[in-house]
Amino acid sequence: MAKTILITGANGQLGTELQLLLKERELDYEVLATDVDTLDLTDAGAVDRCFDERTIDFVVKIGRASCRE
Repeated sequence: MAKTILITGANGQLGTELQLLLKERELDYEVLATDVDTLDLTDAGAVDRCFDERTIDFVVKIGRASCRE
């Protein structure tokens, strides 16, 4: 069974490159790519729901948690 990797900040430069690298290597991972518009890291409830809805084996936190005005 494939392991799941959660990548935050997936739309940025590092997140995009990481997704391409994982795809090129054809590793047995399911990638859950998120960015602020799909997972707001400042919203604890949203983060909890993300982990409650699926099994996540690894987290790569590239996204920054910034306060919106």
